[in-house]
Amino acid sequence: MALARRLHLPLLRIRSILPVSISAVAAVQSVPTPDLADRRYHLREHQVAADNVVSGHLPDHARQERHLCDGIAPSLGISYNAAWRLKHKLMQVMLERDQNKPLSGFIEIDDAYLDGERSGGKVGRGAEGKTPFLAAVQTTDQSQPVKIKLTVIKGFRSDELLEWSRRHLTPDSTVISDGLACFNAVTEAGCEHDRIVCGGGRASVEEPELHWVNTILGNLKSALRGTYHAVRPKYAQRYLSEFEYRFNRRFNLVNLLPRLIYVALRTPPMPEKLLKIGLV
Repeated sequence: MALARRLHLPLLRIRSILPVSISAVAAVQSVPTPDLADRRYHLREHQVAADNVVSGHLPDHARQERHLCDGIAPSLGISYNAAWRLKHKLMQVMLERDQNKPLSGFIEIDDAYLDGERSGGKVGRGAEGKTPFLAAVQTTDQSQPVKIKLTVIKGFRSDELLEWSRRHLTPDSTVISDGLACFNAVTEAGCEHDRIVCGGGRASVEEPELHWVNTILGNLKSALRGTYHAVRPKYAQRYLSEFEYRFNRRFNLVNLLPRLIYVALRTPPMPEKLLKIGLV
């Protein structure tokens, strides 16, 4: 209720919170799509994917997302620590909501990193201070994006890819990749693997068969770089899941916020101690 009042949702009523099952009725009229993260960060920007792939690095600042929570705190009349908890609890809800929804059909996949840039250090795969993650995009027969999956992994190894494939891919799907050796593990999960060997670099970015996964990665890095000072590795999965949650619901923005509140009421509580443990 406190969250509903602060976001000015009309006619939101919680009928019962004491029984074992929590029932809620949300009659929402002309609900706007306010931002849950940053006042400068608009949900509608996720509705249309950009055609240009933007590459870049996330600076390694010690004070993560400080300007973000400093912006939320006065808007809601709460402290910085309370704003941080609110932000991460909402991202945790998004993470848990989509983590058991596998992709199917035609799927573009690529390896990527959240960069902890270090002056003079190694770039690309194997560089220190980077968080490896998998990006996958389910597309239609007309090569239009449907939904995405962004998952932090320990490394680009066959055993990691096999475990990821069994959990996040539906058998008999067709996986398209740039030919990285570990991606062959998808075949052990019952998927067909279409390898597009393009040599990496700009050639892979311009490959039409991998257009959408590269576009999503460009949009993701631009969104993170433009909103946060840095993304700490132990919280990286939450930030990726937030982007994934918003993207997968871009066709129904009116119901995005009411549905988020609905599932938040049914997500197990997570105190600050658990929030700060992280996910890796």
